[in-house]
Amino acid sequence: MHSSLPIRFSQAIVRKPCPDIVNAITSSPELGQPIYEVALEQHDKYVNTLKKCDVDVTILPPLPGFPDSTFVEDTAVMIPGGRVSAILCRPGVGSRVQEIEYMKPTLQRICESSGGNLYSIQTPGTLEGGDVLLAGTHYFVGISERTNVHGASQFGKILEIHNQNHDTEYTISCHTLQEMLHLKTGITYIENGNWLVAGEFSPGGLSDFSKFIESGNIYSVDSQESYAANSLYINGNVLVPENHPEISSKIRDMNGKECLTVATSEFRKCDGGLSCLSLRFGGSSPTPIAGLNTKLLQSFHPNSILRRNYSTSLRRHSHATAELECPLTGKNKEEEEQEEELKQVPLSFKKLPYESVEVTIPKEEHRYDDFLTGPSVFLADLERSVEILKRKGVQALYVKLATEYGHLTRVCSELGFQYYCAEGNDAFMLKWLPDSQCLVPHHGTHNVGVGAVLLAFGTTRELNAKRDISVVSEEEEQQKGKQHILLVKEKRSIYSDWKLPGGYLNLGEDIGQGASREVLEETGIVGKFQGILALRHTHNIQRDRSDIYIMVKMSLHDVPDIVTCSQEINDAAFLPLDDFRKSSTHPLMQEVLNKLEITGDGLTEKILPSVIKGRNPFKMYTLDDGKTHSGSP
Repeated sequence: MHSSLPIRFSQAIVRKPCPDIVNAITSSPELGQPIYEVALEQHDKYVNTLKKCDVDVTILPPLPGFPDSTFVEDTAVMIPGGRVSAILCRPGVGSRVQEIEYMKPTLQRICESSGGNLYSIQTPGTLEGGDVLLAGTHYFVGISERTNVHGASQFGKILEIHNQNHDTEYTISCHTLQEMLHLKTGITYIENGNWLVAGEFSPGGLSDFSKFIESGNIYSVDSQESYAANSLYINGNVLVPENHPEISSKIRDMNGKECLTVATSEFRKCDGGLSCLSLRFGGSSPTPIAGLNTKLLQSFHPNSILRRNYSTSLRRHSHATAELECPLTGKNKEEEEQEEELKQVPLSFKKLPYESVEVTIPKEEHRYDDFLTGPSVFLADLERSVEILKRKGVQALYVKLATEYGHLTRVCSELGFQYYCAEGNDAFMLKWLPDSQCLVPHHGTHNVGVGAVLLAFGTTRELNAKRDISVVSEEEEQQKGKQHILLVKEKRSIYSDWKLPGGYLNLGEDIGQGASREVLEETGIVGKFQGILALRHTHNIQRDRSDIYIMVKMSLHDVPDIVTCSQEINDAAFLPLDDFRKSSTHPLMQEVLNKLEITGDGLTEKILPSVIKGRNPFKMYTLDDGKTHSGSP
């Protein structure tokens, strides 16, 4: 008996693919580009298969601008059981990092409602769910291009904290990948001591997995069917990618039950498999399984690997140990000495870039609460903190004060601090410590907004099929293939005529992502970002701030179904482009629309790597290979 109680799942989370899946990351371009409509159909069938396995499925809406967002498994690691907990991942690919923020509210609600906890992986750690395999109560973590040892180490520490407050005791081990994209690309545990392995994990391979299994059934998948090594066990059923008859037969013999085959051809084109498409949780807590080589696995704990790597580095560079970073602490010898001196700072603080420090008051600190005695105690601590930090070369010192500490702002002011900004329930005060002019830029000098020029061909009646249209002329209905533009009328606007859908960008949001989001929120239309057509730069707008308005070109990627946002929009429609071009009196609109044939897609998006270590790749907008555009847009 290898597992007294095979794990059961009661819930799953999935996210519908967005049209941008055609631009998803792939290591197999020879398979061709995903077909969006087929991907949607296959995703629907995948969801129905999960439901057949007695799983309640939460279907999240598509995320325009995030090509890989349907692969939700990489955004989080679930810790199953009655009290559901989760770990928000930190993807190893910059283009996917913001997906975490869109997954967070859903997981927060689930964890809170079940009495669980929500944790997160922080920089410099990276962790993707595709590199995490749970077998019984043991987590196998792959160290890959997407997941590093720092992320695995944080995962291990989170499990230690989790184990203290829950009945189930989880363990962890790390395994370096040589060839595979993710750990689960080549390993699946299908309960009752049955394992599927492929490629480098096969017996005799570069990462032979059999040494960790003392007893059980290990089936080495043939190279022709290696994609099916990513199969999925759910509540006594095993989901297998279709067109893999040999492995389906083998699993049937192992599991004693016919497999459920699922079409995944479009997801395979972008490195996706069955497990990638969902987060599974709830149901029963797992139980330990027999057959694992626990003694060997202990030596593969992430902290053991970190220590071994650091010791090896010390031996190789014994003449320069002060320059080596210890992976466990993140500090070299000189930094550790400085850290000892910084421990004398009375106030809690964290380091920021550019020789800056932010001082905070922890919630558990109550010495400053009293309105009469608190300010004098805080004054003494702040004076001492300023003294030490200035001596250590800190230039910009911020004090973060929550609303309950508003009575301490006068203390900061007496020591030369000035208001810098306020966010939510916190005010930030700033003091420039060097005896020179302050070099910290003004906070929030600009607001940045987008307006979407979303064009589509067809008749006005076809494009506005699901709304009452009084704007259709008989003459227009006779013209097939006419260019139309998506427009809205806002409820609260000083400009009452038809205008472009759009709005302000959110913090950390790319231009294309913001435009796609605004179009979807205001009109229900899913569009695809193509390029930047123009920008307007003005000053003294909201709260005396400058304003940048970026006009972008977008295309339609689905059958239009206009659903207006009742809070913001009075009306939305596709109107003939030529008619709107003639009727619009807005000078910016006239300038851009009259030059569409010349500008084409405008400045298109390109992803480039950062030259600064640890920073994510960035997006640059430039003319497409220096080409000039002509003809119809």
